Amino acid sequence: MLEAGQLVPIEFRGRQFNAIIIDPDGLGAGKPTVGLGYRGMSRHTDVPAQTFVDRVSDIEGVSMLRLTS
Repeated sequence: MLEAGQLVPIEFRGRQFNAIIIDPDGLGAGKPTVGLGYRGMSRHTDVPAQTFVDRVSDIEGVSMLRLTS
């Protein structure tokens, strides 16, 4: 049984990642939404973690990552 906050290994395009379960049923029953976290994104994209931290905005009480223009 998957739970929010649980770390799970995933494979994507032949690479292994440790992902965090955001919502166990986010994409339907038994299909979780996952995230990598700032350090995980930094490690796999060559973008410094601080860049991701600096791009987070709070909009109406919800934290969102602003995309580059």
